[in-house]
Amino acid sequence: MYGITLEEIALYEVVGKSTCIDNIVIVPAFYEIAIKQTERDRAFNFSLGKYMSKNGYSFSDICPEFHKFSKPHSRFKTVIQCDAIWVRAKIAGVYQFEPPRGLCWRYELLNIPFLAVILDESKRLLSIHPFACVEEDLKAGLEFYPVTPSKWRLKISNVFWKVLLMSQKLVDFMDFVLGDDYDDYSSVVMGSDFVAGHWNNEFHLCECIYS
Repeated sequence: MYGITLEEIALYEVVGKSTCIDNIVIVPAFYEIAIKQTERDRAFNFSLGKYMSKNGYSFSDICPEFHKFSKPHSRFKTVIQCDAIWVRAKIAGVYQFEPPRGLCWRYELLNIPFLAVILDESKRLLSIHPFACVEEDLKAGLEFYPVTPSKWRLKISNVFWKVLLMSQKLVDFMDFVLGDDYDDYSSVVMGSDFVAGHWNNEFHLCECIYS
């Protein structure tokens, strides 16, 4: 099961509400650990898209307003998978957590740290697993550390996505995100600064045009 101990983590603050399914408690938290991630750990293996496809979920059933939004439209021809916008609105509702707003612009739409606390049947602590909900070209996924074996990465990711998909609450937000001018691949945002959000019962994604 591995994971880390309380002595191996510098926990600064629990920043939201926890959830618990199948004896896996997930809570947003700010912390530091002296463990480096490898390229394998950063691989995008636990995405929302893969979970939904494997388990028969569809945005047309889960969230019709996002399904309507995510179809290609005039400005962004490739906006088919941009579920990070939906996840951003869901995390704020489920975990009652809003990313810090000290700056006007963000470098990523999603990069939110969590702790998964594994309990036994008697609710005693078995292990702690740090991970983050991140995005790549506006597709949401999870990144883990080497201390979490593949078996538990899968269990934690299944619980994480299940909780978001079960919730009906969407929270309004508007985030200004700096694009990556060095992208050399087909990107949804094409290296441009953009605004993403949810307000007035609609999802939004707009490129920033400078005069």
